[in-house]
Amino acid sequence: MSRDKIRILHTSDVHIGAFTERWSPQPRKCLHAFKIVVDRALEEKVDAVLIAGDFFDHNRIRADVADYVMEQLERLPMPTVILPGNHDPLEQNSVYWRMDLEGRTPNVYLIKDPQGETVTYPELGLAVWGKPHISYDDVDLYPLKEPPPRGPEPWQIVIGHGHYVRDAADAGRSYPIFPEEIASCGRDYVALGHWDAHMDISEGNVVAYYPGSPTWVGLSSLVEFSDPDGARSVTVTSFPVSP
Repeated sequence: MSRDKIRILHTSDVHIGAFTERWSPQPRKCLHAFKIVVDRALEEKVDAVLIAGDFFDHNRIRADVADYVMEQLERLPMPTVILPGNHDPLEQNSVYWRMDLEGRTPNVYLIKDPQGETVTYPELGLAVWGKPHISYDDVDLYPLKEPPPRGPEPWQIVIGHGHYVRDAADAGRSYPIFPEEIASCGRDYVALGHWDAHMDISEGNVVAYYPGSPTWVGLSSLVEFSDPDGARSVTVTSFPVSP
């Protein structure tokens, strides 16, 4: 049964693995940032968590760092969707293949299909579509290109990791996301990653945000979807992460 109000936590660009060398002046900065995000998800009792790419800074993650991440993911009882980004693509040696996500964290769904795929949560009335990065060389990836038609679930989300094209100066950037793609995607919310800043790039009737990197700028987002008496709304609120 779907709900007339759900809340999700949207984060991206945690970059776990950055500065985790023992000689670094802040070797646990990104790890602690993610722990705070998990703490907030539990405190707020959100219905789902979205991680929109660059969860890891690279695919050369040490076993002890990966184990810490798994321990944090195990704390999340709600559905959690991870989209690989350009820093942590699903290449052959991807860190994701070395993690027992299905065995240890059955609530976590890793988006894997290079053509894009939809994961649905009927109990929430929620569907999430996304297209993962699968190579460090996939500079021709268009994260929001040609999503499938809107499904039957009341709340529909696109999750993507790429560069929003603001004007002609952005024309040559990799992983482009165009304003018209947001406006025409047929979703209620576009959950983005790749930019570290918290930024509203909504287009038309579609709400779209970069949540802000919890590691680099100390921000993530809470998103509320509500439909009281048919008055549908999507409200985004940033919250501080202070590792």
